[in-house]
Amino acid sequence: MNKNQNLNSKADFSIKDKYLFEISFEVVNKVGGIYTVLTSKISALLKYISRDHYFLVGPYFKEKAQGEFIEKKPPIFLQKIFKELETEEIFCHFGEWLTKDNPNVILFDFSNIKEKISEIKKYLWEKFGVDSLKAPEDFDISLLFGFAVGKFFEKIQNPDFILHFHEWQSGSALLYLHSSGFPTVFTTHSTVLGRTLAGNGIDIYSKDIDVQKEVFNLNITAKHSLEKAIALNADVFTTVSEITAEECEKFLGRRPDIVLPNGLADESFLNFEDLTISHRLLKSRLNEFLFYYFFPYYSFNIKKTLYYFFTGRYEFQNKGIDIFIEALSELNKILKKEKGSKNIIAIFWAPIQNNKGIRPELSNSREIYLDIKDDFEEITQEVEENFLYYLLTQKPLDKNGIFGREFISNLERKIYRLKKEGLPPLTSHLIDEESDPIIQSFKKFNLLNNKDDKVKVVLYPIYLTGHDGLLNMTYREALIAGHLGVFPSFYEPWGYTPLETAALGVCSVTSDISGFGKFIEDNRQNQDGGIFILKRKNSNRQEIIDRLTKILYDFSQFSKRERIENKIMARQLASLANWDRFILNYLKAYELSLKKKM
Repeated sequence: MNKNQNLNSKADFSIKDKYLFEISFEVVNKVGGIYTVLTSKISALLKYISRDHYFLVGPYFKEKAQGEFIEKKPPIFLQKIFKELETEEIFCHFGEWLTKDNPNVILFDFSNIKEKISEIKKYLWEKFGVDSLKAPEDFDISLLFGFAVGKFFEKIQNPDFILHFHEWQSGSALLYLHSSGFPTVFTTHSTVLGRTLAGNGIDIYSKDIDVQKEVFNLNITAKHSLEKAIALNADVFTTVSEITAEECEKFLGRRPDIVLPNGLADESFLNFEDLTISHRLLKSRLNEFLFYYFFPYYSFNIKKTLYYFFTGRYEFQNKGIDIFIEALSELNKILKKEKGSKNIIAIFWAPIQNNKGIRPELSNSREIYLDIKDDFEEITQEVEENFLYYLLTQKPLDKNGIFGREFISNLERKIYRLKKEGLPPLTSHLIDEESDPIIQSFKKFNLLNNKDDKVKVVLYPIYLTGHDGLLNMTYREALIAGHLGVFPSFYEPWGYTPLETAALGVCSVTSDISGFGKFIEDNRQNQDGGIFILKRKNSNRQEIIDRLTKILYDFSQFSKRERIENKIMARQLASLANWDRFILNYLKAYELSLKKKM
């Protein structure tokens, strides 16, 4: 397979007369990036297939479905099958996924067939050599889902159906239907072994790996053997990047037939002027956050402050959080030595499930700050009139005359209540700091939020829903508010976050061992900036940290004009990863699966 195969090919194949079913454990069940892949490409795909011929298939979890799924009466050709499955304790829910395109969805409730697990495992062992002797609970759940999906399609047997399975969690259905005659496509978005090795700090790109030995040592035999069986038995095997294609060949014994990179839909690329206005407004909300997070302890020049950030799954090594923190420490030393006016606030938007809520002292500071802000809003008109009076009469400005003596007195009392001793906290929420890798790394590398530090840090360990009771920002708003997103991944088959960041007109850092970083490296034409590629491949740790420190430092020295120029370049590069372009590879995969059944 050649580099970037088919990315610029014209679509010469239509699936409008076929039925396409995409099966994934993340349909109406957000777990990771596959959810974004599925939802973002629907519009592009529906240009080539009728809405009535396209179905997404996933698990039914009542709590997850609320607000994402609306149940409807199924089409006639499904009603009989649903009733037949009910007699086998498999319950199907048909409806629409409440995304922009509201696609058809079939969700399977398999909670009543748990006694089937031994039968399923026996079949997979005898037929495909899947060793599930010491399988974890999530493996069993995936097998039950796959079994339910397999039973469904077994009752249809329609040659016009194309089945596309995402990840090993849904792929057992592919094995169950192996002899059914359906054209099948399997996409692995990462390999089980690759992700696990990387999570243990092993460089899978520059080290020879004894696959069977590592699978056994890491206790992932069940998942790995299932994933390998699916890859070897799919009509068409695909993955999301060239770098992961190499990984698949090494670990699964089959090189993918086609690469299916992850893109963004057209609506992700908003008008640059609108993004500029949004950035200004949202950055002011971050500034307010600093007022009640840092300013009760000490103050600094807010106008000379840049926001660097990380957001994503809390994978300390895989996502490169570890080297980001070390590079920030080096940057802090450089900026302190230079004694400049620039400040860096590095925010880590990294959710932790067992956080115990907002720090009480932070809630208290926020309430006092908002009270002060409300007081100012109440007297805005009066202050404006008084201020204009002093200007027009050319009298010396007097704060008591402008604001009123009583207002000043009340304000001073509230500001006194806002002041606190000690240092600003390292995290916005109560967590077990002694066991938290990010907090411990802050401490290890002396990022303690001292007054003289030029780099200050905040761990914000909750999901950005827009109504968290503190900042109340959505994930998208948090990206737009920042200046530089830093995602120096150690293991990243694709990498949506730097792409989403760049598409929103915010500069980002990715690495040359991420799928997206390699894609940009191969496709950028005489453009240096916007999206910065950190060289990690075949490099030692100190070299990597030094390079990242230089990227962070150089960006901090940009003028406002240079930052704007880089924002424009970031958007231009992100536009290369557009679903209208990438969807053509999906069509090629479907065409190939049909040809293999002829």
